[in-house]
Amino acid sequence: MIIFLIMALQMKRSWNELSSDDEADDPSHEQETEDWSASSAVILSPPSSKDTSQPYYGASSKCVPQAHSDQNEHKRTIVHVDLDCFYAQVEMIRNPELRTKPLGIQQKNIVVTCNYVAREYGVTKLMYIKDAKEKCPHLVLVSGEDLTHYREYSQRVSGWLQIFSSLTQFVC
Repeated sequence: MIIFLIMALQMKRSWNELSSDDEADDPSHEQETEDWSASSAVILSPPSSKDTSQPYYGASSKCVPQAHSDQNEHKRTIVHVDLDCFYAQVEMIRNPELRTKPLGIQQKNIVVTCNYVAREYGVTKLMYIKDAKEKCPHLVLVSGEDLTHYREYSQRVSGWLQIFSSLTQFVC
């Protein structure tokens, strides 16, 4: 699942970060503040086994941001976005029939990543294909040698994140 760890409860952005017009640069102009907490809290529910028409973008609630008592001490927010089992997510978007099946992405003789259905059978990333097939004989393997689709979807995610902040930095 794509996991968004968005620290959004107290996340506020100045309008002048979003706009490059001269008015925002004028120090006498009162700064407007936009609350992004509602729009940046990405919470999506898992798919039902009956509905495979929509791609599933999972969300994690493991990290809950703590509210700051003094907002003046909060100068910046760092958001970590972890694209969990990303290659498998891309393949499930491209072929929705794979969403309910144990799926592994194969490079050479290794499962480089797998979806959560496969993980329920004991398949893990960086597992040899032979071992993965022993644990899950009905594992569906998709070749991950061609990175074109993964790069394309990575650019889509990057573009989406740029909507929330032009200050986004990407680490490969």
